[in-house]
Amino acid sequence: MNLIQNNIIICYDITSNKLRNKIHKAMKDYGKRLQRSVYLCQLDDINLNRCRDRLTQILNKNSNAKNPGDGLFIIKKVDPDDTDCLLGEKITQDDNYRIY
Repeated sequence: MNLIQNNIIICYDITSNKLRNKIHKAMKDYGKRLQRSVYLCQLDDINLNRCRDRLTQILNKNSNAKNPGDGLFIIKKVDPDDTDCLLGEKITQDDNYRIY
């Protein structure tokens, strides 16, 4: 596992107020809020996996609140020397969410 802190952007567009609030509450433990649904996180691989697992668990437990247009994205900066290089990482196979 990589213990180096990575710059991660986590953003979401969720229509359900209840589900959106649960995601927001979880995200307070992992990063700094930049906008209403955009967070900047500095996480090593272990904490990134914990965050991903927690968000996936919230989404799976609240599957009745899903809307086909909803999305949650995790964007990890790949190369510290390349300011334009980002990697979107898919964390679930659920067709109702586009989670990267």
